[in-house]
Amino acid sequence: MDFNYENCIKEGLKNLTITSTVENKNEEEYFKEVMQQDDTGVNILKRLSGNDLPTFYVPQVTEEVNNFKTQLRAEARGRIFERELSRLLTSEELKYMWSLLLEHHTPLNNFIHNQYINYKNFIQVKQKLSDKYKSFFNPSIFLQLQDSKIKGF
Repeated sequence: MDFNYENCIKEGLKNLTITSTVENKNEEEYFKEVMQQDDTGVNILKRLSGNDLPTFYVPQVTEEVNNFKTQLRAEARGRIFERELSRLLTSEELKYMWSLLLEHHTPLNNFIHNQYINYKNFIQVKQKLSDKYKSFFNPSIFLQLQDSKIKGF
């Protein structure tokens, strides 16, 4: 079906009934009532607007612009990946952090098989590491690592 404004208006006018405003309604209330009826021209336009509305502007994409867009997209994606990878720890950095945690663990007589760290040593490890490790050494992380049986470790 081709979209034709004249046919749309004719179809809308066939079903449109205008009633008098004898009941002392103001214009806004009357307008809202008419707009909510199913047989108004607005609803016909909504129904027809699926794929039948003509496109008024279609940008002409040249090969130059398209190549520029793909290069820009690839560059942006590459920079995002680089930034995210720079925030991740490498295996050597993880091993170094683990060795520092092992060096600063707090020995306990009762629990030989488990190693614990108190908050003072936890902060010392944090100070020895760079800013890249800060997200792992928050007080909330220390509280998540606590054992419920032993207070402070």
